[in-house]
Amino acid sequence: SCLCLLPVCLGFWLNAPRPVMLVLVTTMFMAEMCQLSIYSVYALSFIQKQTPPQSMGKVMSLVVMFSICTDPLGRIVYGVAFDHIHSAYLVLFTAAGVLAAVLYMKRNWRMFEEEELNESI
Repeated sequence: SCLCLLPVCLGFWLNAPRPVMLVLVTTMFMAEMCQLSIYSVYALSFIQKQTPPQSMGKVMSLVVMFSICTDPLGRIVYGVAFDHIHSAYLVLFTAAGVLAAVLYMKRNWRMFEEEELNESI
C-alpha cells in the first residue's frame, strides 16, 4: 500500500503540473483506499474471530469508536505537517510509516495464525 504513495511523492518532488498532480493524487489515493478497505475487512474479521461472543458488542464498539475518534486527529496533524514540511518529504515519511506498520502487522498476524492453527489441533 505504501507503493501507492511513492508516485505522489515523486510528483511533488519533480514539481509536476497541477493537472498531472490532480490525476496522480486522485488515482493513487483511490488505490490506497481500496487496499485499506480490504485490510479493514480482514482486520475486523480477525477481531471478531478472536473475541468471545459475550464481549463482541463491547469490543466492536471500542474499535469503531477508536477509529472514528482518531480520524480527525490524524487529519489535523497531517494538515499542520503539510503547512510546515515539503510535500515530497511528508509523503515519503508517510509511505515509510505505512510500510513499517504493514511489516509489523504481517509478523503479528502470522503469529496469531500459528496460534489459531495450534488451538484447532
